[in-house]
Amino acid sequence: MFSLLPFLVYWLAVQEGLRVGGPGGPGGGQGLSGGSLGGFMGSGGGVSPLQGPLGSFDADAMALTPAVFDSQIEECMPQIATLLACTKVDGPPDTMRRNRWIEQQVIEKCTSNVHLGLKLYWLLRAALGHLEIPTRRGLPQITGERQRAHLMNLLNTGETLARGGRQSPGCLASLRARYFAHCTNFVAALVKLSFELKGVSSLRRLTALQQGIDRVNTLLFRLMHTRGEEMEGGSEEASSQQQPFYARGQRPPPSYQPPPPPLPPYAGGSTGSTANSNNPNWLNEEHIARQCPEVAAHSVHLPMLDGANPIFRFLRLVSGECELLPSRERCPYMVVAELLQTERNTRCGSARLYTNGATLGCSIWDALDQRQFPESLLYPDDHPAMRFPMKPFLFNNDYDDDQDYFLDLHATPLSPSYSSSSHRPPPPLRQQQQQQQQHPSFPPFFTTEEEALSAMDPRQLDPGTRRAVTVRKVFGELWHWKEQRIRNSSPFGRLEGWRLAMFIVKAGDDLRQEQVAMQLITLVREIFKEEGLDLWLRPYGIVCVGDQAGLIEAVADAKSIDHVKKRAPYFTDLREYYERIYGGPYSRTFREAQRNFMRSLAGYCICTYLLQVKDRHNANILIDKQGHLIHIDFGFMLGASPGSISFESAPFKLTKEYVDLMGGQGGQGWLEFRSLVVRGFDVLNRPRHRRRLLDMMAVSIFEVPSKAALLDSFDKRLMHASFPPNALALVDESYDNYRTKMYDSYQKRRNGIW
Repeated sequence: MFSLLPFLVYWLAVQEGLRVGGPGGPGGGQGLSGGSLGGFMGSGGGVSPLQGPLGSFDADAMALTPAVFDSQIEECMPQIATLLACTKVDGPPDTMRRNRWIEQQVIEKCTSNVHLGLKLYWLLRAALGHLEIPTRRGLPQITGERQRAHLMNLLNTGETLARGGRQSPGCLASLRARYFAHCTNFVAALVKLSFELKGVSSLRRLTALQQGIDRVNTLLFRLMHTRGEEMEGGSEEASSQQQPFYARGQRPPPSYQPPPPPLPPYAGGSTGSTANSNNPNWLNEEHIARQCPEVAAHSVHLPMLDGANPIFRFLRLVSGECELLPSRERCPYMVVAELLQTERNTRCGSARLYTNGATLGCSIWDALDQRQFPESLLYPDDHPAMRFPMKPFLFNNDYDDDQDYFLDLHATPLSPSYSSSSHRPPPPLRQQQQQQQQHPSFPPFFTTEEEALSAMDPRQLDPGTRRAVTVRKVFGELWHWKEQRIRNSSPFGRLEGWRLAMFIVKAGDDLRQEQVAMQLITLVREIFKEEGLDLWLRPYGIVCVGDQAGLIEAVADAKSIDHVKKRAPYFTDLREYYERIYGGPYSRTFREAQRNFMRSLAGYCICTYLLQVKDRHNANILIDKQGHLIHIDFGFMLGASPGSISFESAPFKLTKEYVDLMGGQGGQGWLEFRSLVVRGFDVLNRPRHRRRLLDMMAVSIFEVPSKAALLDSFDKRLMHASFPPNALALVDESYDNYRTKMYDSYQKRRNGIW
C-alpha cells in the first residue's frame, strides 16, 4: 500500500526546485536524498536550486506504470489534490513539462473513473474554499493570486474531464455529466441540512432532521422514478410542507432557493394508477419498491467505498433511525441508509457506475475519430475479463463474516435458542413469554421489567440476567438486530443484495486533517500486518466534500467510555464491566476480550504518540462489542491542543483503570502490553517503514507553515521510541499520569464527560 508516496515526494521536490534523484535516482528510488530533504523542509539548507534536467525523468515516468496509478491513486488522493492545488504555474520548462505529465496522468484516471473524479472534485473544492478562511489548527492555506487562478483552472478542468472524456464516444459524456451532478447534488443536500439545523431550536431539531431526511428521500425517489433523468421535483404541497425550520425572526440564507415547480409523473415504466394520481404523496418508497431492482441502477452510489468495492446504491434514508449527535457548536447527525448491490461483478471504479441501464451507441463521428468504449462496457458481467478482485463489503463492521463471533452479545448463557453465529433478530413477544415460562430466570428483552432489573444491584442478579440487562442498557439494539428489523419492515427488504449502512454527516469543520490521520493509521496497520505483529487498529473512512463538510463512517456496535460509564447500571470500573459482560476472569470470553483491549490499546498508544493526538477524553475513546479500544476525533494533533493550551503532557493516555483491566502491574497482560509497544516502535523505525511514514508526512503537511519543525519532531519521536528503554520509559511516564487525570476531571466538571 501507498507505493505511490515516493513519486509524490519527488513531485513535491520538483515544485520546490530541489536537486533530487527522483523515483529512479539516488536512494534506490525511495524518496528524497538527505540533503534535498533538509533543503525542502528548511529554508534552503544549502541545496542549490535546479539548473538543468532533473535526472532521466522520462525513464522514471515510464517506470511508474498505469497499473501503479490504478492501484494507488485512490489511497493518496488527498495528497495528490493538495499537490495539484499547489502546483506552480510558472518555472523552468523541465519542471512545467513534468507537472503537465503528472496532471495528465491524474486527470485521465479520474476521467475514466467517476468514483475517483468525485473525490478529486470535492478535495479540490475544499482547497479552493479554504483560500477564504484563515488557517486553523495548522491546516494548509494557499495564498497568491496566480496560485488561486491555477487552482480554479484545475478545479474546472477536473470537473469537466471527470464528466466527459475526450477519448470516449459522445454518448458517454452526457451520462457522465448527469451522474456526476446527481452525486454532488445528493451530498450537497445532506450537508445543507446539517447547516440548516444550527438555526433550529434544540426542541424542534429532531423534527427538522426527520423532515430534512424526507426531502432528501424525495430526491432519490425522483431520480430512480425518472430513470436517472431528474433529481429535483416533487409536489407543491409536499414542497410547502418541507420548508426548513428557522428560529423566530430568522430569515433564510441568501443561497436558499425554493423548490422548483412540480414535474409530471414519469411516463415510462409507470405501473398502476398511483403514478398518474394527483396525490402529492404518490412518489414514495412503496411505489419505488415495486419497480426495483430495475430503477435502483439509476440511483447514486455510496461515495465512501473504495474503488475495488462492489457498487452499492442508495434506496432510501431511514428517517426514523437517523439521530442527532451531541455537539456544542455544530449539528452533526447520523444517517442510516438502505443500499442495494445493483451489479454483481462490477466495482465502483468501473464505467458501469454511470452507464448501467442506459442505451449506448457509437456515432459515425466517433468511429471516424476512433473513439472506443471502455473495456468494462464491452463485456457482460459474467465474462472472464470482468472478474476483477473485489474487496468485501465491511462498511461499519470491520469483522469478516468468517470470523468466530464468540463474543456475540446477543447470545446470553440462558437463551438456548440462540447460537453465536446465527445473527438472528430478537424473538417476538410471544416467544419471549414462552421462554420466560420455561426459564424463569431469563429476562425479557423488550418489556417494562428491564427498567426494574437495571435499577437493582447487579450483585443481586444471576450472571445471565446481569449480562443481558447491561448489554441492553449500554449497546441498545446491536447492529445485526437493527439490520434484520429494518429489512423485515422495509419494502426493499425482499431485494437480493440489500444492505444497511450508517455514516455521519458533519458540517462546519475541516476534516482533511482527520483524513490524513486515518491514512497514517491505515499505513501503520499495514506495516504491523506485514511484520506479523499482533496489534489492532480500526481506521474508519472519511470523505471530505468541501473545506467545511464531510462524511464519516460510523463504527457499528461501539460506544464511548463516557457512554458506558453513564449507561451501565451501577458502574464501578472497566474491569468489573468486562467481567459482567464477558464472564468471570477465568472464562474464555473474558480472556479474549481482555486481550483484544490490550492489543488495541498498544496500537493506539503508538499512533497517538507519533501524531501527538490531544483532547483524549472519554467521549473520544470507544469500546466495541469485541472489547477493542478505538480512538476517534483527531482534530487536535501535531502540536495543536484545545484552547491552545498544552495541558495533556503525557506521551499517550494510559490510565490506572486500563492497566487494572489488563491484570494490573506485574500481570501477564501488562508485560505483554509493554512488549507489544516496544516491538511496535521498533518495527516502525526500520528503514523501509520509516521512509514510508516520513514520505506520508512530507506530502501531507506540504503547505503547513511549520512543516520543517513538524516533520523533524515526528522523525525524532520515532527514532527516540525505537530504543527499547526509551519506549518503556514512555509507558511508565504515561501510566496514571497526573495531567491525564486532571484533564479527565476538567472534562467531567466542565462538559459532564465521565
